[in-house]
Formats: sequence, C-alpha cells, structure tokens
Amino acid sequence: MKSNQSKNKSLQIFSITISLILSAILIFLIFYNVQKVKRIKNYAQLASTSFGIETSLIVAIIRVESNFNCKAVSNKGAKGLMQITDDTFIYTCQMYTLDYKVEDIFDEQINIIVGTCYLKYLFIKFKSVNEVLASYNAGETNVRSWLKDKSLSKDGKTLDNIPFLETKKYVEKVNYFYNYYKEKLNESSSSKSYKNNT
Repeated sequence: MKSNQSKNKSLQIFSITISLILSAILIFLIFYNVQKVKRIKNYAQLASTSFGIETSLIVAIIRVESNFNCKAVSNKGAKGLMQITDDTFIYTCQMYTLDYKVEDIFDEQINIIVGTCYLKYLFIKFKSVNEVLASYNAGETNVRSWLKDKSLSKDGKTLDNIPFLETKKYVEKVNYFYNYYKEKLNESSSSKSYKNNT
C-alpha cells in the first residue's frame, strides 16, 4: 500500500516538474518571439525613415513573406524576412550602391534595408501600393504586361484585376496586415506608403 502511495506521489511530483518545465519553455519562447518581433519592427522603422516607405507596409510584407522568420527560404530561393532572391539582392545593392554581400541576405537588418530599397524602386516605377505588391510577388515584367492588357487595366496605370490567383491573394493579405499595422503603429491613415523624399 505504501509502495503504491509512494509511486503515486512520485508520479505527481514528476508531472508537476514536467508541467513547470514546459511552462517555463513556453514563457521563454513567447518572450523571445515578442522581443524578436519588436527588434524587427525597430529595423523596419529605421528603414522607413531612411527610404520613405511606411513602417506598417514593411512589417506587413515581412509578416506575409516570412512570418518574422529571418532564416526562411522559399521553394523559389527567396530568402530572409522579406524573401529576397540572390539576384534581386545583388541588383538592388548595385542600384543603391549598398555595400553588402549576398552572404548577408539572412541578416535581419540588412534584409530589411535591401527589401525596402527594392520597394522604393518599385514605387518609383508603379506609384501605387497594389501594383507594387503585385510586382514584389509576381515580378515587374508580369505587372507591366498586365497593365497593357485592357481587360486587366482600363487606364494602363492601375490593375483592375490580377490574373494570378496567388498574386491576387498575396496583395489582399498584405493589404490586410498593412491596415492592421498602420493602426497598431499609429501611422496616419492619410500618410502615403511611399514618400519621394530624395
């Protein structure tokens, strides 16, 4: 009888110990994740100030592209927080004379700087958010082609319809988080996504 009681007590202690360990791990992971997202938002704010792209848009793209995972790699070879390919990374660094090597692509701050510079380039080309996001997802060439198609764009400047379902959903999802973070980060709803301050 005592042996059974002793076993039950041992099992209870073991269960409590495991529960406490799991709770501690969970608290650590939550704290770590909160700190990571806070750090990424700070990097996005710095990039926003430097390149004139709204912080909320940068963070929304990061949320959709990688879910704040700086080590993310897509099946198409896009890497890091903003899911940049090696070619786009190199091209953007050359265009904006950024002194980074492709090996830096997984660095959180560098990935955000290069991704934001690429967004700036796309805003200069396309002006409005939906076309920029479509270009970020499907490529500049596709968007230019769509804008020439009267069934997809009446004015040749804005897309009335996006023929790629993946890109259409991507634009909708980023816009959802863009509005969410705009409110959360207290960015004015009347502020422009891109300010040509150069």
